[in-house]
Formats: sequence, structure tokens, C-alpha cells
Amino acid sequence: MKTWLLTSLATALLTAQLTGCVGLIAAGAVGSASVAMDRRNVGANVDDKQIGFRVSQLLAEKFPDAHINEETYNHVVLLTGEVPSTAIGKQAEALARTVPKVKNVVNELAVGNNSSIASRTADTAITSKVKALFLQDRLIQSNAFTVTTERGNVYLQGRVTQAEATRATEIARTVSGVRQVVKVFDYLTDEQIRQIK
Repeated sequence: MKTWLLTSLATALLTAQLTGCVGLIAAGAVGSASVAMDRRNVGANVDDKQIGFRVSQLLAEKFPDAHINEETYNHVVLLTGEVPSTAIGKQAEALARTVPKVKNVVNELAVGNNSSIASRTADTAITSKVKALFLQDRLIQSNAFTVTTERGNVYLQGRVTQAEATRATEIARTVSGVRQVVKVFDYLTDEQIRQIK
């Protein structure tokens, strides 16, 4: 009886471990594809992850009661969310600027109470819909964009041409619940895009 139980447990654990490995391999493959299609070079991509982690850490330590999100793209930090006062919003921006390799900080923090769970859920749904529409559109490269939504405002980042920026903005505006679309782009020429590819 005990042997059967131990064998069953061992089999279950081994299966879980193998399933986990397959999941990690699949995630790694997807992650690699995303990086390969991203218009940032590998160094900028790594820098952005490190910048984002450090900015988030500093802001959480300094302003634990505020709702501040960061999204870093090509060394530009986008801050969204809510803070209790304009002064705290400015302090948050200044703090983000102290992180090494940050080129610029776009401060889109709103003064007010932290958004509700319902509001954040709605924002997540909007972001998912925008990303899905980008993926379906043949005129833009979906992985060239990051999408952040806060209080119905959609923030678009990426290294894109003027035409791609216009197209992406038009698409995002069609999603129900979107109040406005804010563009935080690095604009590239068609020739620069060809060189990246």
C-alpha cells in the first residue's frame, strides 16, 4: 500500500516537473521570438528590463500608498497611475530620472485616489483588445508596440514610422472604453526600419 502511494506521488511529481520544463521551453521560445521581432537591440531590451525593475522598486519604497505603474521602452520611462498630490507626482518623476541609463521620463500620473479594481480590470481588457487588433492588422508590426491603459487612456510606445503611429492610433481609438490615445514613440524613417530588419 505504502509502495503504491510512493510510486504514485513520484510519478505525479515527475509529470509536474516535465510539464513545467515544457512550459519553460515554450515560454523561452515565445520570449525569444518576441525579442527577435522587437525593434530594440538586445542591449536596449535588457537595459529596459533593468531600468523598469529599479524604477518600480524605488517608487514602491518611496511611495507605498500611491498607485504608480512604469513601462520602459528604449530607455524612456512612462509613469501612469494615481498619486495624492502634484508634488508627489513630481517627486516620483525626479526619482525615476535618477536611475542610470534613463533618457527621459514621461509623467502621466494623475492626482487623485487610487483607481478601483473594477477600473483596472477594464483597463486590462482594453489593453488586451488593442493588442489583439494590432496582431490582426497587416499594416503594422504588432511587436513594435507596447500598450498601457490607465483610466481608459491608452499609451502607445515603440520605435515606429509616422504611418505606423497613425495606423496604431486609429486602431486603438476604435476600442470601446478608450478615452484618448497618447503617443510616446521613437519615430523612425522607412530606411531605418529596413536596416533593423
